[in-house]
Amino acid sequence: MRFLGISDERVDRWEVLLFLHLLFFGVLFSPFLGGGLLLGGDTDAVLFHYPVMRLFAERAFTLDLLWNDLNFHGFPTFLGQAYPLHPLLGVFALLGSPVAALNWTIFLYPLLGAFFFSILMKQEGVSPLGSFVAGVAYAVAMRSWFFDVTITGFLPLFPLLLLSIRCAKTNAWMALLGGSVVIALAWLTLHFHFTLMLLTGAGLYSIACAFRWKRNAWTILILFGGMVLLGTAVGFLRILPTLAYGLLSFRTEMPLSYITDRGIGTRYPLLYLFPHFPFPFLRGGADFSPYVGPVLLACILVGIAHHWKEKRVRFLLAIYVITLIIAMRHSPLYALLYQIPPFNFLRSPTRWPLLGTFAMAALAGIGFDALLREGASRMRRVLSRVAVGISLVAIGAGTAASLLPMLLGVFPSFAGNMVSIISKIQPNAAALPAERIASVIAHTYGIQSIELLLPAIALILAGLALHPRIWHRVKGAQSPMLLAASAALTLLVVIFPAQLRAGKSAAIYATPTGVQQFLAREGGLFLPFLSGSAMRALFQTGAYQATKPEIQRAELSFLPANTNLFPLLQSADYYDRLGSKRMGRLLALVGVDRPSVAPEDILDQQPLSIQQKMQELQKRTYILDILNVEHVVSGWPLETVGFAKEFTEEVTDAKIPVSVYENPSARPFAYFAKHSTFMEPNAEEAYRLLKDRTWSAEQTLIECAGCGGETSFTAQGTITITHRTPTFLEARTSSSTPQWLILSQNFLPGWRMQVDGKTIAPTLAMSTFAAIPLETGEHMTTLTFSLRDLLIDSWSLVLRRDPGIWR
Repeated sequence: MRFLGISDERVDRWEVLLFLHLLFFGVLFSPFLGGGLLLGGDTDAVLFHYPVMRLFAERAFTLDLLWNDLNFHGFPTFLGQAYPLHPLLGVFALLGSPVAALNWTIFLYPLLGAFFFSILMKQEGVSPLGSFVAGVAYAVAMRSWFFDVTITGFLPLFPLLLLSIRCAKTNAWMALLGGSVVIALAWLTLHFHFTLMLLTGAGLYSIACAFRWKRNAWTILILFGGMVLLGTAVGFLRILPTLAYGLLSFRTEMPLSYITDRGIGTRYPLLYLFPHFPFPFLRGGADFSPYVGPVLLACILVGIAHHWKEKRVRFLLAIYVITLIIAMRHSPLYALLYQIPPFNFLRSPTRWPLLGTFAMAALAGIGFDALLREGASRMRRVLSRVAVGISLVAIGAGTAASLLPMLLGVFPSFAGNMVSIISKIQPNAAALPAERIASVIAHTYGIQSIELLLPAIALILAGLALHPRIWHRVKGAQSPMLLAASAALTLLVVIFPAQLRAGKSAAIYATPTGVQQFLAREGGLFLPFLSGSAMRALFQTGAYQATKPEIQRAELSFLPANTNLFPLLQSADYYDRLGSKRMGRLLALVGVDRPSVAPEDILDQQPLSIQQKMQELQKRTYILDILNVEHVVSGWPLETVGFAKEFTEEVTDAKIPVSVYENPSARPFAYFAKHSTFMEPNAEEAYRLLKDRTWSAEQTLIECAGCGGETSFTAQGTITITHRTPTFLEARTSSSTPQWLILSQNFLPGWRMQVDGKTIAPTLAMSTFAAIPLETGEHMTTLTFSLRDLLIDSWSLVLRRDPGIWR
C-alpha cells in the first residue's frame, strides 16, 4: 500500500477500503461520468432507461411524474421504472443532464454496494484486502445491467440489510429500524424480481446467523420477520398498483413453457474464463455473467478447497448450486416456484444465479486469505500453470481461426472437409461457399477478437501473478497487495474495454433529427411502423454496412418505442412489460413491433412479406383513426399502399429514406359518438370486434355494465378542452340532446370520471378510452389521476379479484 501513500498499519480503516473501491470503480466508470456516453449495450438502455430518465428530469418533484402522457395514450411509467423514489437520481437531475445524472447514480450504486459488502466481509472475519476483492466481485456481477438503476440499486441495499441482521445481536431496535427502511426502499425502488432475491438472500443469512448465535436465534428470526412486515407494508404503495396493472397486462398470461425455455446451458461454465466469447454450437445464456477475472476465480476455488469442512463455505456453495438448478432450462424447481403467486409475475429464471454469484463473492474473500498462507504455495503454482495453459490453448485456437482463410488458399482440398464438419454442426452453413465460412470463422473467433484476446491476456497476467518466482521476490507484507492488485487488474483488463465498447455516444441526442423536428412543428400523435424490422433490413444491405455511429444516430429518426421521450414528442408506441393488453393489442395490429402481448397478435411476427404487412396496415387504417394517429413514421415506402408522404429524411451515408406519412382521417382527441355499439365489459370480445370489423368514423364501441345493443345519437354540440395536464383533464360541453363524450385518454386504474363534480361509473370506448354519458345541456367533465384513486382501484382489482370495467 505504500505506493498509494497509505501505511500498512492503516489498511484496516474503513476509509481506506472506500478509497480502494473508489479507485477501482472510478477507473471503470471514468469515461461515462461526464455524460458524454450512454452506458450499456443492451437495447433497453437506449430504448427505455435513458429516455425515461429524460422524462424524469423534466418532471422531477412534481405530481406529473405519476402519469406519462407522451406514450401509449398515457401510462404510469414510473410504476415499473421506479425513478421518483431513488434518493440520488433527483439530486443529480437538478445538477446536470439526464445522461450525466443517470451515469453518476449508476457509478455510485456499485461503489457503495462494494464498500458495504466489504464492511460485511470484515465483520465475518475476512482480512481488509480480502474484503476489498470480495466487494469488487460482488459489485461487478451486476455489470451487464449497470445501466438499470432499478436493478443495480440492489447492490447497496443487500449488504445493508445483512448488516442490519447482524446488528440484531447487539441492538434489536436499530436492527429493526434499519432493516425495515432497507426493505421498504427495495420495494419502492427496485425491480420486483430483485427485491424477492434480496429477501430470499437475507432470509437465508438470518437463518445462518440464528444457527451461529443460538442464544439470539429467535431474536434474529423474529426481528427479520418484523423487518419484512414493516418494510413490505410501506412497499404496498407500489406493490399493490403494480400487481393490479400486471393483471391487465400480458405478463400474467405467459405460459410456463415460455419462461422455462430460457435458461443456462453448456455455455455457462466457460463464461468464468471468457465472458463475452460466443462459443459456437453451445447452448444457454445468462442475464448475469459469472466472470470475476482469473485471480478472483482462483481465490474462489482455493476458498472452497481449503475451507471445505467449514459450515459457512458449504452454506455458500449450496446457495450457488441451488440457484444454478433454478436457472437451468426446464428446471423443475423453477416450475414449482412459478406456482407461487408472487413468482408468476416474474420472468427469466436466469436471473437467480446472481444470488449464487454473490455467494461466490464471499468465497473469494475467504479464499483470498487462504491463498496468502505459506501452505498455499503449491496451490498457487498449480493455478499459475493452469491459467497460462488455458491462455495458450485459447491463443493457439484463435490464431488457427485467423489463419483459416489463408490455409484454404494453400490447401484447397481441406475446404470440402471443413464444410462437411461445419454443416454437421450447423446445417444452414452447408449452402455457403468454403471461403465465406472461413472468413466468418476468422472474423468471429480469430485471435484479433477482443472477446478472446483480452481474457487470454488476463489469464497470462494471472499466471504470472501467481507464479512462485514472483512470490519469492515479494516481501511477505507486500503479498496481499500484490494479490489484490492483480485481482483488480485482471478483471479490469476484460470488463473495462467491453463496457467502453458497449457504450453509445450521448451526442446522438444533442441535435434533433429531421423527422423529430418535423413532428415537433406539426404536433399530433405519431406511430412508428415496424421500425425494428426496417432498421435491421436497411442498415446492412448489399455491399453497404452502416457504421455504429451512423446506426445510433439513424435510430432516432425511425423513432422506435420510447425514444420520443428525449425530444418530448407524443407517440402512440410504448415499451413496458406492464403495458395494458387492451391498448397493446391494438397497436400491435398496426405495426408496433415491441408490444407486450401474445406473439400471434403482433403484425411484425406474422409470416408475411413486408409488402403484405404494408397492405395489412392499409386495411387497418381504421385502427389508426381510432387511436388518433395523425402521422406514421416508416422506413418502408407506404405511398405504395395509399399513404400520403409529408416529409422525408435521408439517414446514414447510404441515404436511406425515413419518411413521415399523413393519416388525414384520424379521429379527434375529444368527440361525440354517433352510432354506438354497446356491450358488457369484456376485453377479449372487444378486441375481436375491433379486429374483425371495419369501423367507420361514425361508429364507436362502448363497454359499460348492463349495456347492450346499438343506439344512434346526433353527435352535435360543442366540446372545449379547458385545462389539460398529465394527470388532469377538463372539458366543457354543450348539446341540445343526450350524448356520449369520448376522450382519447388511456383510461386505466387510478383515473376518476366526474360530470359536474359528481363521480360516475367508468365506461370504455374502443376498448381503452374514456367514455362519458352526458344529458342534455352544458356540462363540465373532468378526468383525474391520483395516487389515492390508484390504490383504491388496485385494491379492488387485486384483493377482490374483480377487474370490473377492465376485464
